[in-house]
Amino acid sequence: MLLANSAEVNIKDNVGLTPLLLAAQNGLEAVVKMLLQNGAEVNVQDNKGRTPLLSATQNGHEAIVKMLLAKGAEVEAKDKTYGQTPLLWATENGHGACVRLLLNKSNLSTENTISRTPLSVGSARLLFG
Repeated sequence: MLLANSAEVNIKDNVGLTPLLLAAQNGLEAVVKMLLQNGAEVNVQDNKGRTPLLSATQNGHEAIVKMLLAKGAEVEAKDKTYGQTPLLWATENGHGACVRLLLNKSNLSTENTISRTPLSVGSARLLFG
């Protein structure tokens, strides 16, 4: 109803969150789909540099990751706090389905702020659980 009445789909709150960022973070597939169909910016960033893809991979929302990738989401985007990419977040949090979606699209040697790569994080998870 709000979109039918010309609501701003990319509006940000005081910390830079948009409806798409919130929906991706919280796993709201139908909302993400509707927002993308109505022109939501797929690579929008909040004040901490988090994108919808970063939030979806961090939380293991596989279906949303697929939707965002299909709309051209940037796979090498890094958040400002930790320098984490979507692949780093998915690997660190053990979201295997999201890792598989990103593996062939991402740079495996991209480092975060403490010089960890997806390969080093994945290896540590295998060794230490």
